[in-house]
Order: sequence, then structure tokens, then C-alpha cells
Amino acid sequence: MTMARVLKNEKEIAEAINKYTNCLKQRDKRRELWKTETKDKIVEILMLVKNSFESNWYVQQLADSAGNETVNIGFGCEMIDSSSLIIKEGGYLAYAQSYNGKIHVFIVFPYMKIKEIVSEFFETIEPREITEEKISQHIIKFLEAMSKWEGEDRLPIGYKIEKSN
Repeated sequence: MTMARVLKNEKEIAEAINKYTNCLKQRDKRRELWKTETKDKIVEILMLVKNSFESNWYVQQLADSAGNETVNIGFGCEMIDSSSLIIKEGGYLAYAQSYNGKIHVFIVFPYMKIKEIVSEFFETIEPREITEEKISQHIIKFLEAMSKWEGEDRLPIGYKIEKSN
């Protein structure tokens, strides 16, 4: 007579598998929400901001072949010093879905050719948490950060720019 072997930790393993399976289902729900609701809601609200307030705004949707998508609102280019051809690239507020389906919200600060790109991560949220109020709060935080950045002392002072031929 042969007895079937039973795992000593069968219950714990079953619970862990169940937890993992539920995590995958939640990830898939978040990803589906991004596709069907959240991304469009973000674009709609950012376009409303862009069209309601005159500025050098742009709204952009980016996607790559790996399925990474980002929606952002930002400022265009600005000539800082026409004699040296220094151009400031605006800066932007971005919403990007991560691998687990949650939404990363971050600011990328303006930069000049002689300055590296600097960003500040400030929140990861559930897709259902994206509301007009939440996006408005992000825009206010973004504008406050841009105002602070614009007021800071920084190079170029006594800088040299190599001229391209």
C-alpha cells in the first residue's frame, strides 16, 4: 500500500500562491484601467489646463515598443541667451504607468545644454485615484516647483559654450 506524500507547508504555499495570483489580477486590472479610463482622463484634464491658461504648454503622449506609456504636460523651448545660443528645455509633469500598473507621477526640471536633466519623483498612485482634483494638485505642485527652479541662482555665469560648425 502506497501513501501519497503531502507537503508539510501545503497551506502556507497555497496561501502564497493565492496572494501572488491576486497580485497579478490586480496588476492586470490596473493596466486595463490605464488603457480604458485613466490615460484618457489625464489627457483630457491636461488639455483643459493647456487650453484654459495661456502659456508655452504642450501635452504629449509617449509610448515605446515595450508597452511603456507616459502622458505629460510641459513647457516648450526658450532662448535664454541669443548671443551664445543657449536654449532652455522647458520641464514637464509626467504620468507613467509602471510594470505593476500603478501610476508614477513625477516632475522633470528644465535644463540647458550645459545642465543635466534633473527630475523629482513625488508620488505613485492607484489608477482609480486619478481624478481632476488629484491632477490639479499635481499641476499646482509642478508650477510651484518650476517657479522655485526659475528663481534659483545657477550657471551660466562666465560659461563657455563650444560652437558647433
